[in-house]
Amino acid sequence: MERKCECSELLHKQHTERTRRSTQKQTTPPYVAVDETAAAPRVTWQREETRPHGGGPMLETQEEVLLNEDAWKTEAAGVIQDIQEHVQNICISEKIRSTNRCIYLNVTTMEGTQCCVEMSASGFRIVGNAYDNTAELSNRHFETPYALLNHISPSYSISFGNLLLKKLEHVQTQDDDSDPSV
Repeated sequence: MERKCECSELLHKQHTERTRRSTQKQTTPPYVAVDETAAAPRVTWQREETRPHGGGPMLETQEEVLLNEDAWKTEAAGVIQDIQEHVQNICISEKIRSTNRCIYLNVTTMEGTQCCVEMSASGFRIVGNAYDNTAELSNRHFETPYALLNHISPSYSISFGNLLLKKLEHVQTQDDDSDPSV
């Protein structure tokens, strides 16, 4: 029996809303510039949108930092090390190749929910409701893996709180041991 991912309903709602909004917007093709002279190559793009209910044009500018495949793997390894205590499983996808713009992580939350997460300069976003799946793209980006976990895993905040408590108790024990008056 296949378990339905809890985030799939949210993703479906977001997709429906995104589709509804995109039919109301008129956009001009984006202007794209690549700056490969920066320390990390950057891509900047602009596009102009007409607001759906009147108002004037709206100019949107975004910038994305490009990293090579090894740099993304290094970044992902750091994320994995930071959050591995708060999930059942997390690993870099071996089936989806990373690019100079992103890398994919397979995550199983403490509740047992599996999803595929894209990690990019824009942050973290759920792209699929199973490992190695990018069929459920979400427009919602989270700045940190902690924000993403807080959104998809109710057990994350408990796990994080327990880890914080353990670290504080450890600090307290060290302080007690170093204080000769105790």
